[in-house]
Amino acid sequence: GPAAAPMATPEEWYRSLPPVTRGYMTSAVAATLTVQLGLLDPSLMHLDFPSIFGSLELWRLLTNFTFFGTFSFPFVMSLFFLIRYTKELEAKRFEGRTADFLWAMAIMGAVQAVVAYVLGGLPFLSQAMLSAIVYVWSREFADTVLSVFGLFNVQGFYWPWVLVALRVLMGGSPVLDLV
Repeated sequence: GPAAAPMATPEEWYRSLPPVTRGYMTSAVAATLTVQLGLLDPSLMHLDFPSIFGSLELWRLLTNFTFFGTFSFPFVMSLFFLIRYTKELEAKRFEGRTADFLWAMAIMGAVQAVVAYVLGGLPFLSQAMLSAIVYVWSREFADTVLSVFGLFNVQGFYWPWVLVALRVLMGGSPVLDLV
């Protein structure tokens, strides 16, 4: 038979990612790396409305979406979900419409920031953005069947709710998944 295609190098894989996915992943890794190396205090990235409005620290409106925590298993899982679902949405649903995808993410982020302002106490919305991306993906790919740890299958339509249930079962708060 035909020879198998050679494995892509990490650089080829990285360059093959759609631009928004590549940019979001890069900013998430950079945010985590700078905090992990002690070059940046995460308090300079979190969503702090008095600093935004009082000192015009407008970068906080973006950086709070990029920090998924320090290097850990939850960080790796967040990165996996970010790449998996953002890439598929960008490559299929928003194919050739990068600006539309950025606009959709900006609207989701603006709504989340308003909710965070009203609720208070939500310094980082990266997990909320990830949940919103998974939610949009689940509506676009509603009939896709996903396996949950090989134990049972679930339709894509229900996937965000399965993730919320898993987070609660593992002792986490569902708030960021629902923002």
